[in-house]
Amino acid sequence: MEEYNELVESRYVAPNIVATDHIREIGVGGGKTSAMLKKHCSELVCADISAEMLKATRERLGDEGVRYVKLDGIKLSSVPARSVDVCFCFDTMVHIEPRDIFNYLTQIPALMRGRRVCIFHHTNTLSELGWARFLSEWTRTSWAGRAVRSRL
Repeated sequence: MEEYNELVESRYVAPNIVATDHIREIGVGGGKTSAMLKKHCSELVCADISAEMLKATRERLGDEGVRYVKLDGIKLSSVPARSVDVCFCFDTMVHIEPRDIFNYLTQIPALMRGRRVCIFHHTNTLSELGWARFLSEWTRTSWAGRAVRSRL
């Protein structure tokens, strides 16, 4: 775990974040990555669909320089337009359906200001294995899949 944390911080956090940044992290889980981010920025907004994960992150990080936002899985709410320098999402999008990823991605540009840095870790649907998995799940999870099933 320590090696993993060092890799994430040295490759994705430290080189891309400056001390004056306002960061929004989507899908904070228990706050492992949030703890790294907090060391590098002036304000961190932790967002998650789980109240329990937000509670765990708050217990880990406290409230100084950090805000917590409960998401509904549809909207990236409670953050004003043009108030985020960095949007960060690591080890979360692998658990989100492609249509929901797309939905989030369409909302993020309105939140961004300044350097407008976005760092997202997600599955590679362009790889052979990633595309095969996407197709195998597509008819079960997407609106198109529901339309296909309704015709059967």
